[in-house]
Amino acid sequence: MRAVSRPSPWAWGIVPALAVVACRPEAPLGEPERERAGAGAAEAAARGQGPAPDPVVPGLVVRNPEDVGIEIYAAYIVDRRGELGTRVLWPHASDCPGVEPPPRLVGGGGGTRWLPPPLEAYVPGQCEPAPLPPGDYVLRLDSGYGEELYAVAAMTLPLTAPVELVIERHEHGPPCDPELARRAAVLTFAMLEAAGALPAGLRDECDVDGAVCGTLPVVEGLPPPACTITLRERLLQVSRAAGSDALRWITAWADPEVVVVSRPDVSRTSASRLDLEGKPLVVAGRTSHYLHEHGGEAAEIASATFDASNPLSRPLTLRVRDIEFLTDHGCGPPQDARAHPRLVALSHDRLAPGATELTVTFERQHAYQSHCDRFATRVTFLVDGRPVAATVEHHVSRIEPLRER
Repeated sequence: MRAVSRPSPWAWGIVPALAVVACRPEAPLGEPERERAGAGAAEAAARGQGPAPDPVVPGLVVRNPEDVGIEIYAAYIVDRRGELGTRVLWPHASDCPGVEPPPRLVGGGGGTRWLPPPLEAYVPGQCEPAPLPPGDYVLRLDSGYGEELYAVAAMTLPLTAPVELVIERHEHGPPCDPELARRAAVLTFAMLEAAGALPAGLRDECDVDGAVCGTLPVVEGLPPPACTITLRERLLQVSRAAGSDALRWITAWADPEVVVVSRPDVSRTSASRLDLEGKPLVVAGRTSHYLHEHGGEAAEIASATFDASNPLSRPLTLRVRDIEFLTDHGCGPPQDARAHPRLVALSHDRLAPGATELTVTFERQHAYQSHCDRFATRVTFLVDGRPVAATVEHHVSRIEPLRER
């Protein structure tokens, strides 16, 4: 009987180990025995039972305690610090039809599949592999049966012993720690940079080494005095300090193990700072949300809400100089001024000392979500005669109407 130890991530305080149980040498096989052994191996492969794991040969030993066989859908690997980015052990067939992945079916009821050690990997969307440099990694094998059913293991490459991965259900991932938060931030920034969507100066403004863990829900309010990066369960949030119509948030979603980051978004909602008598006055937009039916009337947007903070001990006069309704139809932050709606009402004509919630009401604007449309309102205020502009993004979602059966 041979046994293989199962390594756990370093973040949990355990390093990979290897247990070897001595086995009695087998007698040489004659031709009939070889034929029967070959037939048995073919039958086992058809059932998703890979070669028996060898406790000396490096490789991945994948076990499936589920009742049904599972074909591994994808294999994601990321270096511990996230600086190489997320890679895949084999590309998706539709991306690279000429690349043949290894057999990935793992039989149910305790079936085992042996996979070769990770020596190289693919950048998602590319069909040429690159070597994986020596170092610490986290590997996750997705089952394709929902986000909770997967296998994960930490490992040091190159492998010197087998690493065991068990396909099982995970209600929660490992507890958040600064390493996971930092990796999520590094992966998010890299994805945005590759897409040309990383705001200028953000890397200098926001220190990934200072990423921390937090909790949900996210509460909108005045921006922090300096950039903060927080991993809230699976939501990474980058909150920026107020600037000159500076975009307030970057968000992205991570899997529980922070191997893959997806849906990074740069909000058009912004915050601005105005220095008055040596103190910072801040005006920050609040994101709003709208729904409309597919094929029905567009959403109607007629207001924008802001948080303002007056640092002085006296009230300040407040006016609206301009309103711009911004759009973008290619998934980017809305920048094009589609209209300059007429002001209908301003909730306050003076800013009292401290915090004030402001609502600007304007002529109704139609916003129909056809595919990847984004909408926002930028308001330029006059505070004691000095201009300061801030923006509110309006998230517009299209829903399917209920149909009678």
